Amino acid sequence: MSSNVGKSEKNSLRGSSIWLTKNFIKKDDSGPQTRSSRIRKISGEASKASSPTSKPKTNKKTQSVPPANRKPSPSTNSSKLVIASPPSCRMKKPKPSKSKSSKVTIPLHEKYSFEKFDFKYFAEETCRKHYRINVSHADQLVRTSSQTTLFSLNTPFVISENSLFTYQGSRSNSILPTNIEFETSNEPDRDVSLSSDVSEMDTSNPNLKADVECNDIFQAMQEIVNACINGSPTEQSELFSKYECIGESLDFSLLSRFFGRKDKDREDSAKNVFQALVNSTDKNTTLLLIKLCRLITHGTPRVINAEICGSYQTYAKDLLERVVFLSGQSDIGTLAIFLLHLEILHSTLRDRPTRQRLIEEEGIVSLFLNITNCQFTFLHNSGSVENLSRGSTEFKSLFVRLDALIKAIDIVHLLSHIKSAKDEIVKLECLEMIRKGFDTLQSNVMKEFPRKRVLQDSLCSLYMSCLPTARFPLSGIPFPLSLELPTTIGPSSKATSPTKKGSLHKARNSFTENQDESLISEDDRFEDDEDVFTENENSRDGEMLNADFEKDSALSLAKQKFSDLSAYDPFFSEFTEDSLPTPLKDFEGYSTHFKNHVMKTASVVPFVKIAYPDLKDSDREQPQQPLLVSHDGFREAVLQQMSYSKKNVKFVPRTVYDFDELCMNSPLKSSPPMTVLSCDDASRLGKMNVSKDHLLFESRFECGNLRRVTQVSTQHYQLILNPDINQINDHYQWFYFEVSNMRANVPYTFEIINCLKSTSMYSHGMQPVMYSVRDAVSGNPRWLRVGDSVCYYRNLFTDDTFDADGEKNGKRSYFSIRFDVTFKSKGDVCYFAYHYPYTFSFMMTSIDRCYAVLNPSVHFRKDIIGHSLGGNPIVMLTATAAGTKQEVATRKVIVISARVHPGESNSSWIMHGLFNELLCNRSETVDSLLSKFVFKLIPMLNPDGVINGSHRCSLAGVDLNRVWDKPNRTLHPEIFHSKGIIQYLTDVCHRTPWMFIDFHGHSRKSSIFLFGNNPEQSYKSTDKKMQHENEFVALPEVLDKISPCFSIDNCRFTIVPSKESSARVTVWRQFGVARSYTMESTYSGFETGPLKGLQIGILELKKMGRELLSGILETIKVDRKKKKMMA
Repeated sequence: MSSNVGKSEKNSLRGSSIWLTKNFIKKDDSGPQTRSSRIRKISGEASKASSPTSKPKTNKKTQSVPPANRKPSPSTNSSKLVIASPPSCRMKKPKPSKSKSSKVTIPLHEKYSFEKFDFKYFAEETCRKHYRINVSHADQLVRTSSQTTLFSLNTPFVISENSLFTYQGSRSNSILPTNIEFETSNEPDRDVSLSSDVSEMDTSNPNLKADVECNDIFQAMQEIVNACINGSPTEQSELFSKYECIGESLDFSLLSRFFGRKDKDREDSAKNVFQALVNSTDKNTTLLLIKLCRLITHGTPRVINAEICGSYQTYAKDLLERVVFLSGQSDIGTLAIFLLHLEILHSTLRDRPTRQRLIEEEGIVSLFLNITNCQFTFLHNSGSVENLSRGSTEFKSLFVRLDALIKAIDIVHLLSHIKSAKDEIVKLECLEMIRKGFDTLQSNVMKEFPRKRVLQDSLCSLYMSCLPTARFPLSGIPFPLSLELPTTIGPSSKATSPTKKGSLHKARNSFTENQDESLISEDDRFEDDEDVFTENENSRDGEMLNADFEKDSALSLAKQKFSDLSAYDPFFSEFTEDSLPTPLKDFEGYSTHFKNHVMKTASVVPFVKIAYPDLKDSDREQPQQPLLVSHDGFREAVLQQMSYSKKNVKFVPRTVYDFDELCMNSPLKSSPPMTVLSCDDASRLGKMNVSKDHLLFESRFECGNLRRVTQVSTQHYQLILNPDINQINDHYQWFYFEVSNMRANVPYTFEIINCLKSTSMYSHGMQPVMYSVRDAVSGNPRWLRVGDSVCYYRNLFTDDTFDADGEKNGKRSYFSIRFDVTFKSKGDVCYFAYHYPYTFSFMMTSIDRCYAVLNPSVHFRKDIIGHSLGGNPIVMLTATAAGTKQEVATRKVIVISARVHPGESNSSWIMHGLFNELLCNRSETVDSLLSKFVFKLIPMLNPDGVINGSHRCSLAGVDLNRVWDKPNRTLHPEIFHSKGIIQYLTDVCHRTPWMFIDFHGHSRKSSIFLFGNNPEQSYKSTDKKMQHENEFVALPEVLDKISPCFSIDNCRFTIVPSKESSARVTVWRQFGVARSYTMESTYSGFETGPLKGLQIGILELKKMGRELLSGILETIKVDRKKKKMMA
């Protein structure tokens, strides 16, 4: 499903459940009640039958000032915070703390009233720091462990008789006082004393998102709901009233987290409660349905909730019958109930067996098409919305009907993922219904209808799902280029050889996909999106994966022999001899140096030219550009398709660019090239190829990627990207190509049709980048964000998938990046790319340029630590202040790397800004850093992938960021030698790097952020016992203060099995580098902060590199201050 659909569903929930809560839930006339008082009322009544009343004990040690003598803060209003004590509460005596502690009183402001109070929010916004806060209420009545963005201390709050919550902790983190008190109202007869020692806290949950133990409340809920189902109408009414009270007292997240627990006992308990809840869906209690709806649709994970629903076979059938009955009602209250039933049914249908059963046995397809038709007819006959008052019952009724229609369409779309249902939908003329629906939406009657766009998006998604699929044009055709890999000796001491060319296609498609589910590509599973794995830890698969890794607790990490490390001696001469200032070198000119490096570059792709942007220096900053506001691209694409179908437009598609044919028909050139490459773009400006009545394309240049272009209409071109050379798993994202022979002021549509990721930032305002040679010649050489109607969606192409044995086992879908461009100049030559290109030759030229403008006090050296599989140099830069070897011996070492994934050019621009600042600028910050550190920079870990235009892999066909645990000298020399540098520092120099940072790009998040390693957030129990001082916290906190590009909210510090072979985790685990990070940069832009609404550019990326240096220096100051306070 396209991202547009997901957005539609999200908006539908927002516009229904929350809106209904505001408009249809009656307020209690008895006056406002706090959440805690409602909890006390219900839990007390529910527990009378099961537990004898007993007065809770209090802990006298926590008393300091009697409640009557405590004065509230004069500057703020104290909020009322009442904690209920159930009769069965057992008090624990707090253990005396041996460490020093301090106390600060923070009064609760009015906005932190208990109804809205969130402990995580309080910690982040009031204290302005990021702590994990554990809140314990009496007898685990409500016990919540809120994991904030950063973890600092694992200590509980204490509820004491003096009506204070006291945050007790040792001074292990000196950034803030570690005791926090805030005042609450005084109710001595209800307050209790409760404390838990740190060692008794349950921190075994690897995702650390929630630690919910609400057994008393859920037991009361289950008793009430069961009694309600079996009771008389009078008893039901009274019990439902009590349920509504207890339901209001619970946060939705509390409910969903309870059902997301992995603990087996709690899972069984949750299922029992859930069964009682789902059996009560036929009760006309709006609040109950809202709670249940949110619980099912927002639970963690939702698929498991759907499975639980589907496991009660009569439940789905009864729910469907209830929906059909309610669909014929017209009063506003029943419509609200109808909408909530639709939302619950939609979530239930996420379970494929349930979907299949209702299709085959209950005829759900025809039922819902009838429901959808009826809702459309009613809306069409309802008259103009402009004539209705927004507060009127008629307006509310139309609003709910529209939401119901959207949800009904989403259900039909979900059903269409099963082939038999899709055939029935098409047979019942659903496409015609959709066309009429669009005509209705275009009419004046619905011109101002609320949520019209959401409805249009839902119709578009349904329309696309009903169209027949087409076989992918290059299905089964292997890529013409490959590199014969050397035979190597694997761990089993047997000769192993990579997959042969003939079987490459089957090997790289060796994964399974059900026809009705969207493909989750290898990129989705194992790439930049580390937080995806944090989420997956909640799933059953994640639980099994973790269990497997726990069994093999002794991880195997390869190291070089100590004797072999002597090969790296020349790269560390600063520790054995004095480091003199590096003399300046002449720089003859950018173009000259660039051409020289191009001629030395080894490639598999036969290059025919130099791209004009590289030849004229890519380091040109462009003006800041806003994110694309309009999200109508997908809708416009579907409407265009409908228009072609309606008009019966016929155009015979034709191939206008074929990389495969060009490679086969021309002799393969030697690598590096023997002939001098050049660029004639400027001389071609304004000239049209009269023999070609279409656009012309080219991609055979460094970093270029384009395989085939098919013209499918006069101005519509479908593009197919090259795979990574020798790839085992498919990777398609990076593109970089040239376009020429265009007419001016004509809108052209470019559609890249072989993307695999299910989501993209192109759906959230991101645009591709374009470089115009005409503008460059006119004095404006720069990359700009361009494109109208930009969208990302699942297209109609499918392909076969294969298992590990090469057997066909299913189909997969492809996704499209689509955008329109109108060129200003006739006969221009333009370049398009996924992101701002940064080539290997440009990097080498930029390093040469640094020698000409070096800081006179810097000692700088460029070393070749090895050669890539394709024969290109692996460069390492060393920078420190000039000094004697004794002075250098006192300095810490920082290792920074970038571009292990060739498609992540943003990582190179950050590195570019960093090494230019470090080497060429003279400032107090730079001088201080160079006098304190020795920097080891590896600016391009995967030169072969970058040169050949790959997205993810090296020429070995694998992701190099998944071989850090055991790199092979022959197949992975880039990582083998990079890891050898760190091992040399640790084993030979006895200098464990003070910090390691690996730069990456992130395709599905905004801003720039860090991933680090928190042992207490590891999947391994042994990691949780590690001693640490939260070193990983300081740098992100500092960067959040000094850099507008940085987002601490996106930072993660989890350690999961899938990342054990990555640079970040391997360097942390094997070499003990506590400050080991992955820095991720968005391709898109910023959704928060001072740069909100802007797309990221070269300026911001280079600035992030400079700000990182400032952040490192500030981190040193924070560490010193911390050690001083601890002393």
